[in-house]
Amino acid sequence: EVKVVEFMDLLLNDVFDEETKDQFIAGIKQLDEDCLAQSGSRFSKLDEATQINYLTELDQEVMSSSYEDQVPFYYTFKQLCVNI
Repeated sequence: EVKVVEFMDLLLNDVFDEETKDQFIAGIKQLDEDCLAQSGSRFSKLDEATQINYLTELDQEVMSSSYEDQVPFYYTFKQLCVNI
């Protein structure tokens, strides 16, 4: 309803430079690989309740920490989604 997919497409196609775009895509791929390692399934293949549980746990872990140098991809991704 809030068109997150369209916003992400806009960022990737019209806003981000190639390096940032590549880093963003690599972050999405790593998030999916981490999900596969933890749950045994890719994120898109999980049912909605399991997706929510996975993201809730990830959110609690990542968003409750502070970062001085390298910020985890999920943190940046969430900030982009929330600030739409």
